[in-house]
Amino acid sequence: MDKNVFCLKPKQELCECIICHEKDVPVSDEHIIPKALGGYMHTWKVCKTCNSVLGEKIDTKLTDHEMMKWERYEHQLKGESGKDIPCPIEGTHFADDGKKYRIVKEADGFVTHCIPEIKKSSDGKQITLTIDPDEINSAEKIISKYCKRNGLGFDKDSLSASPVRQKPSPGFEMQMEIDLSNFKMGLLKIAYEFTACLIDDYVNDPEACKISSILHHASEDRLDEVDFGGTGFDDVFPKLFGNYIDFTKDSRHYIMLTSLNGQTWCLVRLFNVFCLAIKMSDRSYPQPEENIIAVNDFKSHDFELFTLDELTRKICHTPSVGYRFPEDYNAKLQKLFSSSQVATYCNANHQNLCFDEAGNMQGTVVDILRQWPDELVDVKIEDGKSTIIYHIDSKLYLMMSPSNELVPIDEVVMINQIDKI
Repeated sequence: MDKNVFCLKPKQELCECIICHEKDVPVSDEHIIPKALGGYMHTWKVCKTCNSVLGEKIDTKLTDHEMMKWERYEHQLKGESGKDIPCPIEGTHFADDGKKYRIVKEADGFVTHCIPEIKKSSDGKQITLTIDPDEINSAEKIISKYCKRNGLGFDKDSLSASPVRQKPSPGFEMQMEIDLSNFKMGLLKIAYEFTACLIDDYVNDPEACKISSILHHASEDRLDEVDFGGTGFDDVFPKLFGNYIDFTKDSRHYIMLTSLNGQTWCLVRLFNVFCLAIKMSDRSYPQPEENIIAVNDFKSHDFELFTLDELTRKICHTPSVGYRFPEDYNAKLQKLFSSSQVATYCNANHQNLCFDEAGNMQGTVVDILRQWPDELVDVKIEDGKSTIIYHIDSKLYLMMSPSNELVPIDEVVMINQIDKI
């Protein structure tokens, strides 16, 4: 499938915005998946004003979501700023002993440092400083500042240090609040822009008008007007495409546009964290019936766009095609093929041709079977191979050469090697 719709900037400088629906407004370069998350799919159907609003009120909340921060740190996705992404766990935290500690990421892992703590005795004549061993040389300076701030006299000759006592590393319990509305709004924007780019006139669909209004005003309180499938953490992509896509690669986002039960749905999967299905329309459009799949890889700085048929063709190689014939033809076939001069009619690409009972050519076996009814097809996938059995319920024949004898086909068995993308 041609992916230029998501990467080639149009010549015109004005557009009809798919968010605010204003006409002849200045066009902008809108990332469908935010650039800060490694998105490489663009649309030029969003005006500059809406682009700015989407970035500030929707994209930023998604990219700064606590779970997204972890992924951005892990993959060092710097976004527009170009700055290194800090580790989310670094900083000051309370431990299970009630005291504050500073957690620092170092080469050999995370290191806990205690924060300097000064306590004054009950009679006010003595102060005690607890300090991290790495900062012992700063003790005098810390005490001097404390005394000056509290109007106390300071005599450095009166300082004494007790032996260093090592304390086991404290335990930490960190809670993360997961804001469902922020990530739902972010994935809704991705799904809407993806759908609007692929389906002509989709922006006039009643459901599209509702979604664009929600996005235009960043109305989190209206999210319950949208049909979301799943919680956002139900990862359906490996269940649907595990035999075709290598989901061990952690540098990808996925989007799929599909038709289900007469409705149009879009599924969005970011990293291995969020996965959500969103109903885009109450009607079915021609394009989603092909199941359009986008694979955005931020390590390769690119994306691929497939129909399900294109994806299957890309990854299935060296097909082995076998035929099963009615039992009463087995003896006749053995006799025919005992002669080295017998073959079946093929096209220039060595694909077998099919004929009807009158000897009229119907096309190649492969082309005919692509349109075969699902109820007459059995599929088994295991060990990197797919075995597809097509049950022939109508009169299809192979023609032998040079005798032109027609042999009815009972079943076609196609075996493909699957090389996951």
